[in-house]
Amino acid sequence: MAGLPRRWLVCRAAVLFADLPTQRSTVARPEPPRSGGGWRDAAMGLLPLLALVLFFTTGRWWWFLLIPAGAVIVRATDGGGRGR
Repeated sequence: MAGLPRRWLVCRAAVLFADLPTQRSTVARPEPPRSGGGWRDAAMGLLPLLALVLFFTTGRWWWFLLIPAGAVIVRATDGGGRGR
């Protein structure tokens, strides 16, 4: 590519990107924070760490089953809403 003229490279790039949509000037609004999920989010964040600590202390792999089981329990106590 060192021997190619710069103008040729710019023309090739212009042809390559000609069919892309133009950028819009709208700004996306941030989502409002969810309410009522504080302890659920904390529990789901701590379960993998708890499973890892229990795995290294006991040597049993089945502690990692706590992660999906915890997700099921958190989902069941959430009311089963799919609106998240």
